[in-house]
Amino acid sequence: LNLVWNEHQTAMVMIRDILMYMDRVYVQGNEELSVYDLGLVLYKDEVLHHAPVREHLKSLLLDMVDRERKGELVDRGAVQNTCKMLMALGLNSRRDVYEEDFEKPFLRMSREFYKAESQKLLAENSAPVYLRKVETRLTEEVERARHYLDPSTETRITKVVEDELIKEHMVSIIEMENSGVVHMLKNSRITDLACMYKLFSRVDGGIPCIIQYLSSYLKETGRGMVSEEPGIENSPGRNAVTYVQNLLDLRDQYNMFLDKSFSNDPLFKHAIGQDFEYFINLNDKSPEYLSLFIDELLKRGVKGYSEQEVE
Repeated sequence: LNLVWNEHQTAMVMIRDILMYMDRVYVQGNEELSVYDLGLVLYKDEVLHHAPVREHLKSLLLDMVDRERKGELVDRGAVQNTCKMLMALGLNSRRDVYEEDFEKPFLRMSREFYKAESQKLLAENSAPVYLRKVETRLTEEVERARHYLDPSTETRITKVVEDELIKEHMVSIIEMENSGVVHMLKNSRITDLACMYKLFSRVDGGIPCIIQYLSSYLKETGRGMVSEEPGIENSPGRNAVTYVQNLLDLRDQYNMFLDKSFSNDPLFKHAIGQDFEYFINLNDKSPEYLSLFIDELLKRGVKGYSEQEVE
């Protein structure tokens, strides 16, 4: 088909040159299609949209994309030339031929492919591994669109991948046992949290979903730190130092997450600040403990503390 198309283009350029005067005088004056555009319409109607040709071309293109997704090598040049032909057949820079004959079936097939793949990947992988494989698929689709599809397809195909691999499974990914967001927070998996943040930020509702689970875990952790065990008399000074130091260590840990995993996102910063305020205020003795901690700190001196830590 690419050979026929190339021969058609060559022939139409020659015919257009021969009929140049007619194009300038008659065609423009009567608002008719130019000779070259009329040739495109004829090629589309008589060759491309001849039923067996149209269906075979669509099936062939989709099969080549599918095989490449499964790791096979395909003739990318042939796919690129065909996509350029489909775009050229849309008069006045329109996408209608490319869209109807390739893009829409391509996106439908892609959605089905990634819907099935998401189930397989979720069943076989931990959350970090799943997220890495999603990253890989997104990179592959962007590279494919830029190399041999029309550039306008890039945003459409990435939306399909984001929907099927991320948006539809956000809760399942976050709640994965021994690998979800709580596991990442408990074990300070900074890189994994950063990957989750990067991918979830691509879809609507992704960031609030992470924050919801992070906030729940942080509040639970904080409540455990500020609760008083009844019937046990501890030294107030020592208890205050431990109490405040534990909270400061927790704050440092979440500041690290905020900086290294969540790109200092204001939404995360606000949520973490509110959570600390919530559980610190659960204990009426928090102001007293803070005062005792500062007294103890001043007695020992601030040697060994950085200026930021002192502040």
